Amino acid sequence: MVKIHSGLMFFFLMKIEHLYEMTDALNKKLLFMRSESDGAWRGNLSSSAISTALAIFALHLIDREKHSAIIKNGIAWLKQTMLPEGAWGDTSDSLPSLTATLLSFAALQTIDTTPEKTKNYLSEILGGLEDEQIINNVLSRHREDLNLSLPVLTICALTGVVKKWKNIPHVQKHNNTNPALLALDVFRRITGNKADIFHFQELSISKALRALDRLQSENGGFFEIIPLTAFVAICTASTGFTEHRITQRAALFLSNTVRNDGAWSLNIDLACRVTALNVRALGNSIKHEDREELSQLIRNNALKNSHPITRTNQGGWSWTASQDALPNADDTAASLIALHILNYGQCCLEAEQGIEWLLDMQNHDGGIATFFKGHGEHSFEKSSADVTAHVFYAFELWQEVISEKLKIKIEKATERMLDWLKSAQNPDGSWTSLWFDDQDATDKHSSVLGTAVVLDNINASSKPTAMKLAAKAAVFLVANQNADKGWGGSKNSPSKITVTAKATSALATYLSQYNETIVNGFEFLYGAFQKGKLEKNEPVGLCFTHLWYAEEQYNICFTLNALKNIDMANKLAGVQYKLTY
Repeated sequence: MVKIHSGLMFFFLMKIEHLYEMTDALNKKLLFMRSESDGAWRGNLSSSAISTALAIFALHLIDREKHSAIIKNGIAWLKQTMLPEGAWGDTSDSLPSLTATLLSFAALQTIDTTPEKTKNYLSEILGGLEDEQIINNVLSRHREDLNLSLPVLTICALTGVVKKWKNIPHVQKHNNTNPALLALDVFRRITGNKADIFHFQELSISKALRALDRLQSENGGFFEIIPLTAFVAICTASTGFTEHRITQRAALFLSNTVRNDGAWSLNIDLACRVTALNVRALGNSIKHEDREELSQLIRNNALKNSHPITRTNQGGWSWTASQDALPNADDTAASLIALHILNYGQCCLEAEQGIEWLLDMQNHDGGIATFFKGHGEHSFEKSSADVTAHVFYAFELWQEVISEKLKIKIEKATERMLDWLKSAQNPDGSWTSLWFDDQDATDKHSSVLGTAVVLDNINASSKPTAMKLAAKAAVFLVANQNADKGWGGSKNSPSKITVTAKATSALATYLSQYNETIVNGFEFLYGAFQKGKLEKNEPVGLCFTHLWYAEEQYNICFTLNALKNIDMANKLAGVQYKLTY
């Protein structure tokens, strides 16, 4: 249920033709972007310097002659996308990134030639190129999360960027479900003091290889994540396991996923995510005859069995269609919302299983974890405001048509979710996003986007706690609009289409007293539409790593969702509640 304005946005009526012009154009554009093979949206992830550097280094170690053409094209792409100062961003539109620069420098130094500009750049920003300076900066960047920093430092040591292995910290204990740490365990044991741990070492290597073999998908990838697959192949190939089937299948995966520009993206695609988000944005624009096809597609993508990593039951969805990718709460919520639209609110087995899956992801604090229910020691386990609100909205949509037993569970879960959101809301009314950051913000966080996502998803509720949280969030968004009528990740950071669309969408489903702010947001988006800027990629980031990526359909999808909510607010002004998406 979406709350509607109590009065018409009378001064917006002059712009209604622009609204319909833009809505019609974006509807057609999104529908045109559907895949002809299965009717899904594949999207187009940005090429990644991190993925490309790791992939060409892996193929170089495995068989440089066989893969010479691919390696050559990857080198050319890295050189073409190097920034003037000698650095690389995570995407070609990103600011300089220490991780992307170190990995690109390490790969090029080994395979091709040492970029002197990059060496000088790194020396300047790190305060030198001694081991301690490199290691401390990498650990600091990744907040001492060894799951992220150790692979980077391993590549640095393997290529001589870090000179002494003993300076790199060890993982003292890990489970057997993390491919990167399993591969690193094999590598460190083989290159360690073999005389002291020979028997134990051989057993551990054999066990680690068996675990890696179980985790690798038939296409050779690990969870469909390209840099992860490349890193595993680097570890196995550099320790004498070049001909092992893990290494050879990984090489095939890397060869098959290279793009026409010679680079690789972070993941093979975000097909499940963009399909679900686009369905929500298009809503009733989707023809009746297309709904069953899309509904079946989304239902088929639900996890069919327990996943070996998350160890969750069947029912969740991942960002991509592969059953080997990691199911998560955010994409599961998005898929459930899409199914509600496509099925006209009629329940189905996959919807009930998805709801059960999400209920199992609720942490003890009441919030929803993304990948793993846990104690919050890792970002993947921590309750997240944007994910929690997304799940909350999915539950609100489905609770009227599910079984009574499940309805009771949802009622208890949503009350706990609201209590957690209340505790997580900052004094200024904002929430911090886990999955969307802003590279131009001072602290790289995107409190505006995090707040907009939460507001957009809890506006549907008539629960008193949700209404109070929404009121504070709306005040925050209004106060943080920039002078150019858009929003950035934080006050005065450059306005972005992604953030502006989300903030405008959230406020359009809220109160009429913010009409002027909403109209300003629309004018910013319409100006971007007129100038053809909606198709320009905007990097978004993951806050726990400051890792940036871009997806070409985000701007169009988020903007269309905002336009739809503005139009609904105008058409249904004066009506207290109306079911919408």
